[in-house]
This record gives sequence, C-alpha cells and structure tokens, in this order.
Amino acid sequence: NPVLLYRKELLLNTAKELLMLENFQIGEIAELLGFYDIYAFSHFFTDEVGLSPTKYIAETKNNEDN
Repeated sequence: NPVLLYRKELLLNTAKELLMLENFQIGEIAELLGFYDIYAFSHFFTDEVGLSPTKYIAETKNNEDN
C-alpha cells in the first residue's frame, strides 16, 4: 500500500532528524511519533534501519566527526 509505505518513510525520516537534534530522549521521540512505548519504537526503527536508535546516533555522529 503506497500510503503505508509513505507513512513509514515519513516516520523514519522524522525519527532520524529528531535523534540527531539531541533535544529529545528516545522515549520522547517514540511518544511524539505515536508509538505506545519506547520498545515498539526501537523495534520498528531497528527493523527498518538495521541499527537501534542508540547505535544510529553513535554511528551518525562518528561519521560526522570524520
């Protein structure tokens, strides 16, 4: 379904942006994006990106520093 794929892509892009802002904790991002808890968000993010939110932050920042 194209609408669901678009929604998933929008959620992922928003999550990635919020994770890099450092203004929010992962649980707050999960809540902002409509997940019922941090574990559901983390599972969704990890399945789609291949990294947990915490590892995504660390790897992205490491790549920015290099």
